[in-house]
Amino acid sequence: MDFTVRSFCLVVVIFLACYMTTSDAAESRTQPSDCDKVKDELSIVVDKMLVLIDPDFKGFPTKQHLQREYCSKIDQWNQPIKKYRRCLKGFQRSLYVIIANRIRKIQKDICSTDEKIDEAYNHAKCVTNDTLPVIKHLAYQVRSLFTTLSAMESRDDIIPGLCCGMHSLIDVIRPKLHEICTPRTGPKTPDYLIGLVNQVFSDVLDIMCGRYPSLEKCKELQPEVTKKIYNAFATAKPSKTPIFDRFLMIMSQFDEAPDL
Repeated sequence: MDFTVRSFCLVVVIFLACYMTTSDAAESRTQPSDCDKVKDELSIVVDKMLVLIDPDFKGFPTKQHLQREYCSKIDQWNQPIKKYRRCLKGFQRSLYVIIANRIRKIQKDICSTDEKIDEAYNHAKCVTNDTLPVIKHLAYQVRSLFTTLSAMESRDDIIPGLCCGMHSLIDVIRPKLHEICTPRTGPKTPDYLIGLVNQVFSDVLDIMCGRYPSLEKCKELQPEVTKKIYNAFATAKPSKTPIFDRFLMIMSQFDEAPDL
């Protein structure tokens, strides 16, 4: 995708995001007084919605458990998501809306029909007492990526870090998922789970990552950033720091749209 097309896509997506946040004019002009409280609530909710990175996730013993502990929470979890957008302004708010809408869409899609719920449950059977330690370590590696990104001081570093980080993350977790999931739930499970991860950031990556379409390109153009990310994966340690907190630290570098 060339510069002109990427820039056009950026304008369109941001416009749509801003439009969705301003459907209620009064809401868009005010910030709630309890932003810190809502942020704390969201820190828990986002981990629960991105279920595999939840440090307390232990699998879904039954389909009914998935419906009760995940699908039935859609309306409850959406409330703080909607409320917190009023705590942000400008491009940060647009980024938040884009990613939040993606996370909500994933949850709604998973829970939309009995067939979709069955599909999710069958893939979730990969998470057992035997595989849970590996799943948790993969979750810590995801968290280590966002910890690394949040420590970067410039968005000029964060953009390639995010793009190359996602390529590197998939390179690291795919073989592990194949190792533990394929014998238990079949060869489609790794792609299903990786697809969920990709969906969360797909819009942002499509806009920002034109220069970094592959891991090979990252190694060519950003060798030091890519090396730093792999080192973070290799040294990932147990962490319960909410991924939403790291996400806010990253967003703080984007008080205006980046020049792509």
